[in-house]
Amino acid sequence: MKKRSVIILSIFFIVLTMSCLNAQPPFQTSNVAEKSIVIESPVIEYHKLNQNFTFNLHAHNSTDGTLINHSNISRCLIHIYNPLNGEHLIEQDMTTNGNDMDFELEILGGNFSTSGEYSGYLYCEINPLLEKRGGFFQYSFIVNPEGKENTNFGETTIYIFLIVLFILAGIGFYMISKSIDYGKWYNSIVNKYKSKNRIKVILSGIAYSFAKETFLTYYIIAFPIIILFKHIIENYEITSMYVFLNVILILYAIGLLIVGFLFFGKFQEFVMGIVNKVKNMDWGLESE
Repeated sequence: MKKRSVIILSIFFIVLTMSCLNAQPPFQTSNVAEKSIVIESPVIEYHKLNQNFTFNLHAHNSTDGTLINHSNISRCLIHIYNPLNGEHLIEQDMTTNGNDMDFELEILGGNFSTSGEYSGYLYCEINPLLEKRGGFFQYSFIVNPEGKENTNFGETTIYIFLIVLFILAGIGFYMISKSIDYGKWYNSIVNKYKSKNRIKVILSGIAYSFAKETFLTYYIIAFPIIILFKHIIENYEITSMYVFLNVILILYAIGLLIVGFLFFGKFQEFVMGIVNKVKNMDWGLESE
């Protein structure tokens, strides 16, 4: 059992580490070809969730690096791709800002309503009446609630520590449950303290009612583990798991309510039995 637990924990840390390393791939740009123009754009790596953002670009001559006047450019396009499925969010022409050199376009914050890694693609081409040339620039950027790089390493470490703690608690409960006969233990408490310490009898009965329902115990232990794991993937913007974990949490919460109602029904019956025992003790009617 111990070896199996170590293997499970090792796999968890390996998967988490690989996810964190692959969360932010490097930016990409096109190679400068002989018959092309150079597109340059300020690369802002982090954008804030639901906030408007203005994209800008300059078009340069590939031979001498000089800026190309917008009157010589037939069009500049911007494409933004959804981080969840890669579909187009934006496919639109950019406009000049009045200085005859810059092209820009403000994208409304509603297009950045999902945290994750977006892809941007910028393309310009020379007026075909002058010559047939074009160029592009592409890169990725991260959208998150803070609009900046996530540095919650310490917070994530605490989450991992708590996950390990809950897993060890589950393993510990399993080992204890295998070695203890809770029914025999409870009966011995009742027989020993029924006329000496009734409070201890009642508290022991409550502990016994929880201990014998092992499924509920494991169910409760697993719930915070799922929540903590959800916080970790949010910290590292692992968007591919967002929908899956949200669905799991909803189903798990519903299941917890159902299991809880069933348990407390049994628990109520057990408590009433303890109350009857106490009444019998008071009146000296308890049969051996």
